[in-house]
Amino acid sequence: MLRFSNKPNSRLTVFLDFQIAGTDRFSKVIDFLCRQLHRETLFVYVNSAFSPSPDQLVNDLYDNFGFDGKLVVNYACSMAWG
Repeated sequence: MLRFSNKPNSRLTVFLDFQIAGTDRFSKVIDFLCRQLHRETLFVYVNSAFSPSPDQLVNDLYDNFGFDGKLVVNYACSMAWG
C-alpha cells in the first residue's frame, strides 16, 4: 500500500492510498502520478527524504522504508529538497 502526499506547488489528489504489486518498479508509481496529475514530470520522494531510482522494486522500498503497512510517497511539481 502506498500513501501519497503532496508538497508545495502540487495539486491535491483525490486518492491517498493506492495498492501496487511489490514486484513493480518505482517507475510505475511515477508514471501513475504523472498521468493522474496531467504532468510530464514530477519530483517524487519516499518519506520526504530521498528520490529512489525508477528501477528499484516497490517491495524493496517498502521493506526498508515502509511503516504502519504503508510506503509514504511524496511528490512535488518543483524540486522540494536539494
